[in-house]
Amino acid sequence: MPKCDITELYGYHWSFLLCKQPQLGDFCYWGLLDNHDWTQLIIQQPQFADKCVWEELIGEDWSNLLIQQPQFADKCVWKKLNGEDWCELLIQQPQFADKCVWKKLNGDNWCELLIQQPQFADKCDWQKFTGGNCCELLIQQPQFADKCDWQKFTGGNWSKLLIQQPQFADKCDWDKLKGDDWGKLLIQQPQFVDKCDWETLYFEEWRKVLTSRYRASKQIKIHEKNLSEKDKNCILQIAKEESESFPLFAFSLELMDLIPDFYAQYDWNKLTYRDWYILLMDHPQFADKCDMWDKFRFEDWERLLTKHPEFLDKCPFKNLFKKNLL
Repeated sequence: MPKCDITELYGYHWSFLLCKQPQLGDFCYWGLLDNHDWTQLIIQQPQFADKCVWEELIGEDWSNLLIQQPQFADKCVWKKLNGEDWCELLIQQPQFADKCVWKKLNGDNWCELLIQQPQFADKCDWQKFTGGNCCELLIQQPQFADKCDWQKFTGGNWSKLLIQQPQFADKCDWDKLKGDDWGKLLIQQPQFVDKCDWETLYFEEWRKVLTSRYRASKQIKIHEKNLSEKDKNCILQIAKEESESFPLFAFSLELMDLIPDFYAQYDWNKLTYRDWYILLMDHPQFADKCDMWDKFRFEDWERLLTKHPEFLDKCPFKNLFKKNLL
């Protein structure tokens, strides 16, 4: 095996090598290492600190180094740290707060810091917060609600916040929410349906709301009086399209009175016996469409007749159930 020509190694080679094989330090050309190389090396092999050219380190280097090796704080040139550097450092090493120049932190920095270290709130310049900053902070630390300027919130901010913290609904300017904002919110928090201006929802936003609720096995109650003809037609089209892949989709919408034409034209042959069992448990009015009574298992009948004893005459095991149901 040929011998290594160490004169061909660059600073980053030495940093990587010494992190893995520190015993080779006697062979290193220390002048080749730049600030990044030194930072990575001292983090993993602090015994080489006496070789480091500390003045080469920039603010980001100091933040990364002190997070892992706080004992080198006496070497730090604190003025080199910017707001982001301070944020990352104080999240991990809050004992350095007395060194911080707080005015360097912007809204993003403050938001990230207070999520992890809320005890620094008394140092915060809340005027620097955007609506997005307030939203992210309140999701994690809702006790700071009195510090936030609600006027700065966009519709997207409100949607994101109310999904996680619906108790702030009384602060919301609902007029700021547009179609996509409502789509995202109603998927997770359908109790706000009466606040929605349905005219702001476009076709794909309607689809997002309805299909997401369906796949989560949750219903969304939408009252006919809130819907325009455009919205009714939109829902009908979605019901037709989604039912090709999910035969029970339309039956989950609680819109039986809204789209009766859909059920009149429905291809009932799409439903398996399992679909029929699920459907009849919640919607017994479609029993006259079912032609799979003989496919139901004994345990299906047991559950179905407990809820709908009127189906007893359809059951092939009715003699077993008759005594209990009479």
